Amino acid sequence: MSRVINRVIQQAAENFSHSLSAFYPSYGRNGINERNLTFQLANAFGARNGAHAFMEVPFLNPLTQRFEYRIDCMLFDKERVFFVEAKRLFRLEKAEQLRNDFQRMNAETLAPILEKFISPSTRTRSVYRLMLAETWSPNIVNWWKKQDTARAWDNSWLPDNSDAVEVKAFDEQETLHWLYAYEQLEMPA
Repeated sequence: MSRVINRVIQQAAENFSHSLSAFYPSYGRNGINERNLTFQLANAFGARNGAHAFMEVPFLNPLTQRFEYRIDCMLFDKERVFFVEAKRLFRLEKAEQLRNDFQRMNAETLAPILEKFISPSTRTRSVYRLMLAETWSPNIVNWWKKQDTARAWDNSWLPDNSDAVEVKAFDEQETLHWLYAYEQLEMPA
């Protein structure tokens, strides 16, 4: 599975790098909107045969029993489903939001979405939760990779399947990185 995820993320990063060479969609210290991350990921995944993407898919809030949460992006093909949350990661508050989003994407809250698939083959699909974040900070990249012990941010929630990819190096010696982490969920039968 890591081959598919890594290949799609690498392709999305390359596509985004080319797009950033043609146009930079931000001013000053404003970052690049997280929707650009999910768009690029969905575009790269969707280029595969039989692959599909939906944005802002509602899912269950178990406390209220209402479908009031939203998943940034859902990617699927005949074999797998990815539930994706994306963030711009530049301070502790955003790292905590990533952790909360990742934990909220669990089998209990996502199972009702899978019931909406038309095809009965849904039960055979592998289900994954995937976090995608962007950062300009080498220290945050090292924190994500668990190579920075000086930062007091909690990264114990990150699954073993996590990595970073360089998206684009700019003339000012700044580099945009994407950080990603994923794990397969055991869905109820």
